[in-house]
Amino acid sequence: SRRRHTRYWRDWSSDVCSSDLEDGAGLRFIRDAAQLEHHVGAATEDFLLQKFVPGMEFEVVWRRNPGQDDGRIMAIVQKQDVLVRGDGEQTLEELIWLDEVAVSRGELYQRCHSRELNTVVPAGQWVTLNLTGSYGHGARCVHRPDLNTTELSAAVTAFAKRFPGLHFARFDLRAPSETELKAGRFVCTEVGGCCHVSSLVRDESLRFSRSYTAVWHQLKACLEAGRYNLNQSVRPVPLEELMVRWSQARGRADEFAVSEE
Repeated sequence: SRRRHTRYWRDWSSDVCSSDLEDGAGLRFIRDAAQLEHHVGAATEDFLLQKFVPGMEFEVVWRRNPGQDDGRIMAIVQKQDVLVRGDGEQTLEELIWLDEVAVSRGELYQRCHSRELNTVVPAGQWVTLNLTGSYGHGARCVHRPDLNTTELSAAVTAFAKRFPGLHFARFDLRAPSETELKAGRFVCTEVGGCCHVSSLVRDESLRFSRSYTAVWHQLKACLEAGRYNLNQSVRPVPLEELMVRWSQARGRADEFAVSEE
């Protein structure tokens, strides 16, 4: 199967979209049954369909000590929207390049909004530049250790126990509000493993040493889990198979910018 990690996708009417690669690459909006039929008929490989889950998005890095019945949250990153406000005079493209936050990823936002770049945004109207909560689609990553509560940690650990042998994971969670998340009420839209780099490194407000120290601790947790699994006679992925998968991924032409076709 060529299926990849589950992601969530935004839609404007039918709340359904598809993708054939992780991190939102290859994403397509599907607004009605006719578009769905066309997309299925034109598909040349497996793809995922998923209902859009509303709310705020958070990335939670979790681990447990190998062989132990415990678990704790190592990091929480909020995926924030990047917005520009219209003044009735500037086009969307001009607003992107004039905004001190949006300008850092201006070329990406241009690809995401290629059809509306020359539109003058009415005064007071806000435009969300990232079309999904994925960093690949322009969302802003902000470290939020203040959201870590006993209730959330317990809920994430209980959810993680659904996956036997799981010692380390990066969960993408959606919740209606920060209060709901802190109370441990959320919907999980993706479960990632050791190959997923923490979005801590994408928070520009963090010092380089702090973010990469945190990532090193996460990597250390992965190595400990791997050593434990080897001692339990778990068969690792053969090097040949790993290289084949890596080559296939590099050979793809998908981009992170959203296509509306």
